[in-house]
Amino acid sequence: MASHDLEDVLLIVEGRPQFVDEILAADPEVRTFVAEEVARLLTNPEFEYFIAGNIKGPGGRVEIVYKRLETLAGVGKV
Repeated sequence: MASHDLEDVLLIVEGRPQFVDEILAADPEVRTFVAEEVARLLTNPEFEYFIAGNIKGPGGRVEIVYKRLETLAGVGKV
């Protein structure tokens, strides 16, 4: 599941707390696209390892990123 683009997405989700709010404020088509793609990633069993291997820093960061991703997976329903 190695992907430099996916690594970049994780960096944005981790390092930019307002990103979720920005997606919530986006057009419905954007929200739906993001929600569907993030939901697809979250169902991939390898994605958990990918996140753990790419999120560095103090403890708890992986959980924060997961929470943000779960929120993003639901924004298409807003």
